[in-house]
Amino acid sequence: MPIRLIAFFFLLFLIFAYTCLKLGHIAHFKKRGKILLWTVVGGFFFLSMGWQFIYRLGADLESPFIQSYFWISAVAMAVLATFLTLAIPFDMIVLFDKSIRHAYRFILKKIFHIEKEKKINYERRKFIASSVTLGLVGVSGGISALGVREALKGPQIYNNTIVVDNLHPGLDGFKIAQISDLHVGPIILKPDVQEVVKKVNALNPDIIMVTGDLGDGRIIDLRKHLEPLADLKSPHGTFFVTGNHEYYWNVTDWINEAKRLKMSPLINENDYLSHNGALVLVGGVTDTTGGNFLKSHKHDPFLAIEAEKKVDFKMLLAHRPNSCYEAQQAGWNLQLSGHTHGGQFFPWNLYMPLVYRYYKGLHKHKNMHLYINSGTGYWGPPHRFAIPSEITLLTLKRKTS
Repeated sequence: MPIRLIAFFFLLFLIFAYTCLKLGHIAHFKKRGKILLWTVVGGFFFLSMGWQFIYRLGADLESPFIQSYFWISAVAMAVLATFLTLAIPFDMIVLFDKSIRHAYRFILKKIFHIEKEKKINYERRKFIASSVTLGLVGVSGGISALGVREALKGPQIYNNTIVVDNLHPGLDGFKIAQISDLHVGPIILKPDVQEVVKKVNALNPDIIMVTGDLGDGRIIDLRKHLEPLADLKSPHGTFFVTGNHEYYWNVTDWINEAKRLKMSPLINENDYLSHNGALVLVGGVTDTTGGNFLKSHKHDPFLAIEAEKKVDFKMLLAHRPNSCYEAQQAGWNLQLSGHTHGGQFFPWNLYMPLVYRYYKGLHKHKNMHLYINSGTGYWGPPHRFAIPSEITLLTLKRKTS
């Protein structure tokens, strides 16, 4: 068994054990009660996680029973994910506080020879632990309910104007529609995709960009649900780059499917388009992990910008925002990315700055503009609390003095 798989299952076990220990604070059972608790928590845990494994075994997405099971499980995952993102940081703070207190008492005793006796009220501690855990469960349920409700609304339209120095007059008002991280997959199916296509086309964009993670699954299972994407319409067409999830499900199949859906895949390459007398270079790079799957898919913004013609504007599609460092050095004017989902839901979004300098919205990295779409769909739980799903409309604007 691969080391990564062993590590993954070990992590799942740790999460399961932690969840059981936390919920054990709610009631202090005797031996039989503890066995019951572990059984109930185990059932909930595997309900929230197990559906992903069943999906990978080839479940029938058309089955009402399977869809009902998937949705119940996905909502359970939303509650579990929210509970963990609240409980783990809380316990880390408590652990840090205890460590400081122990260190303080140790210094008083060993260095200053001062004994501070403290009578510990264990019953009070148990009551506080139970109350805190119950509170976290309640808050997690409330946040998750609102997050699921937000996810069911579908993506919102985010309008952004990018003011560019010395922009060619012909590109003033040029409209770019971006979708990213749609994750067509066990519970994002054809009706959801149709709604996305309807909203994008209603924007009347000049060009459409798809910045990776189009789906999760085998093309043979998802082709029917992807079909509406062929109806995306714009004067300059639809361009596509790979995200990390395409590589998990046979990237060659996904690239071929993108072509069938009338998209133009860009694998460290570019294309020209002419608009109102301006020549634009549209480039795309593979996901930064692409080279781990196919050597020819090594991420390379410098290769993607190689062109024989002099152009007036250079746009890059790159799934991950962290591509911006190389992209700016290579000379791109605008990078469009996704991947982060903007954190997808509160409080997970609070951890994003620990990993990404730029993780959501419009930024300027030195002399290059960067936009990060928060995800047109969602991955895992249908949970978008405080971070709505997004379809982006970017309008280029010529800077006037």
